[in-house]
Amino acid sequence: MTAAEGWPTGAGYVCFDTTALIHSAATGYLAELGSWFPRGAFTARHIMEVEVGRAAKAHPSNLAVPQASWLQAVPVEDPVDLFQLAWLLDHHWKSAPGKDRGEAE
Repeated sequence: MTAAEGWPTGAGYVCFDTTALIHSAATGYLAELGSWFPRGAFTARHIMEVEVGRAAKAHPSNLAVPQASWLQAVPVEDPVDLFQLAWLLDHHWKSAPGKDRGEAE
């Protein structure tokens, strides 16, 4: 889904990478992090499912991240976005398979 199709954009919105989310959860400040962005916060669905989710067994505090009501996991589904994602990984960054997906999304 693109911004034109309904994802909010502009001031007051932020897209989080893994580090801020898992460290805020581990230190008990995840809710406070969310309070700084009252209009909304996002992360890539890959980050939520793979980078946060897979580590939850070893780091149980990660389980709080998907429960955060202020955080949305955004999928990359639009064909143009999928093309750009593949271009970043394969041609621009020349990432190894399975690497850099969260950053690219």
